[in-house]
Amino acid sequence: MTDKLTSTVILICGVALLLCMYGIVSIYNEIQSIWNELDIEINELNIEAFYL
Repeated sequence: MTDKLTSTVILICGVALLLCMYGIVSIYNEIQSIWNELDIEINELNIEAFYL
């Protein structure tokens, strides 16, 4: 009984850990995407300011 409960808890913890890692990667990718968009906009503004 204890072995089955321990195995179940370990499995649940493993799944939770994998979901957390997936979430971290997703958040990182979203932040990187926003950062890239901001870089593009800043570069466009710099080009516009240069020609004014």
